[in-house]
Amino acid sequence: LYDPVGGCIRWLSDVCDSSVAPITTTTTTTVVATTAGTTTTTTSPTATQEVVMALAGNTCPNGYVKLTTLAGCQSSMNELSLFKFAGTENENSWPGGCYHCNNVPGCVNGVWFNSATPGASNGGAKPICAVPGWETPLNCVN
Repeated sequence: LYDPVGGCIRWLSDVCDSSVAPITTTTTTTVVATTAGTTTTTTSPTATQEVVMALAGNTCPNGYVKLTTLAGCQSSMNELSLFKFAGTENENSWPGGCYHCNNVPGCVNGVWFNSATPGASNGGAKPICAVPGWETPLNCVN
């Protein structure tokens, strides 16, 4: 997990893993013109989240990929403050990879890892996705 004080992005066995690239930060600038002819500029940094829960379906947002390992799926739970791992499966009718159910008909609430590829959209099940490379063995510690 990101350490805002020390700047460590990922910890491995209680040691900072310095080989992991820092979180990308973009700057959003908003320009507002007033009727008096003066211009106010607001700038705010926005950190790119490494792990996200996508909208219901079977795809990830642009810039993210599906998690394809059980270890990656379980590690993602900490990133998203999810606490219940519901199990593993190989079902073509549910999203492939790691996904989350919350009050989805036919699905036990929690995080699931589905080894079926590519899987399918099913109700409100939401894929869990990460930036490319997040799921490397260095980042996923059992």
